[in-house]
Amino acid sequence: MTPQLLFGLAVSGWLLSLLSATAARSLHSLAVHELEELCRRRNRMEWFRFIVLHRERLTQGAESMRAMSTVLAVTSLSIGFVQLEFPGPAVVVMWGVPLVVASLAMLAANSWIPHAVSRHAAVVFLFYSWQTWWFISILTWPMIWLSEVAAGIFQRAAGVDEDDDDEEEQLEDEIRSIVSEGERDGLLEPDERGMIENVLELDERDVCSVMMPRSKLDVLEVHTAWDEAVRFVVASGRARIPVYEERLDNIQGILLAKDLLRESLVAPAKRRPLKKLIRRVLMVPESTMLDEMLQQFLQQRTHMAVVIDEYGGVAGLLTIEDILEEIVGEIVDETDDEQPAEFTLVRPGQVRLDGIVRVDQINDRMGTELPEKGDFDTISGLVLSHLGRIPRAGTEVVLDNVRIRVLKASPRTIEKVQLEIDKDFRTTVRTAKLAGAGQAD
Repeated sequence: MTPQLLFGLAVSGWLLSLLSATAARSLHSLAVHELEELCRRRNRMEWFRFIVLHRERLTQGAESMRAMSTVLAVTSLSIGFVQLEFPGPAVVVMWGVPLVVASLAMLAANSWIPHAVSRHAAVVFLFYSWQTWWFISILTWPMIWLSEVAAGIFQRAAGVDEDDDDEEEQLEDEIRSIVSEGERDGLLEPDERGMIENVLELDERDVCSVMMPRSKLDVLEVHTAWDEAVRFVVASGRARIPVYEERLDNIQGILLAKDLLRESLVAPAKRRPLKKLIRRVLMVPESTMLDEMLQQFLQQRTHMAVVIDEYGGVAGLLTIEDILEEIVGEIVDETDDEQPAEFTLVRPGQVRLDGIVRVDQINDRMGTELPEKGDFDTISGLVLSHLGRIPRAGTEVVLDNVRIRVLKASPRTIEKVQLEIDKDFRTTVRTAKLAGAGQAD
């Protein structure tokens, strides 16, 4: 074969390797929602459905083509150089320089360029080239079939049975890796990553882990007198009250406070009894997982469910808010009792605080100069912003001349901290402020 032909084959193999590596990388990191948006704008929704449906086969075809084209390029270059004869010492130079250039070219074709394209233009690249990769997947079907056979052999040798649970776990692991990469690149905030991970964990926890237990329920007997029922609902401060008959395990339904209020406007002689006001209640077993429960809440268009134990008795009560709090954290509304933030003086110059205490309040009371400008308001937010993660209890941060020690932290936030001012910074006036603040609290 002539050197010109071998060089042409090497260049062709390099180009095919570049395109197929770019396609495989783009298919791996494809943002499905962006592809859907592009296909909708171009009125090509059938393309979107085809690409998503055959994504794995397209990827296998592209990877098979990359392997063959890489072999073609390397083999052509090798044969070409073997045919050439170089004199003595020139062999090292004449072989070394092209080898380095060829290595860099293959790295560019199989890694650098595909990574850049898949990161910034994967959707556009696949939109215009997916037909090519589908055709290539048909041509390379023997290699795809052999890869599936090999996968089956190794799967059996490892004693692993592939099922829907395995696929779901793989998907969750992939999502977690993408989220971690997004946080490292600054595309996601730590709290956003936390919410995504909390959503993924909903299928690992049952309703018993978040429900209000039976012993803490505010319930109403269905035959309760009207005035007594009104006083009970007002005192409880709840919008929905479970109603039972004779015994707690015999739940009849849910009484809405707004229904009771509406009926209170009716003349006493014409009022309907409580039994006519209650609404149907959703009942679920203790084994129900949180993700399934959330779906039931959405489908049934209800906000409350009674949890039943294995004997048919009432185990507790669950609301949609309980599940949402597992995702976004504690939700406090105007009906919740506001707990005063704890601000406890340990000794002059040292205090213990709740994480929700505002930084500007700390500066005013302690005479400190902690940073107040940023995407935070509380001392918890300040520490999280400085560390970039949820710290463990015992973690210390020194800002200016204030030592902040984390005393208690949950998986979502910092609950309690201890602040200590450097001795050289403390003054009599500031110590007096601390003492006064501690006594006032």
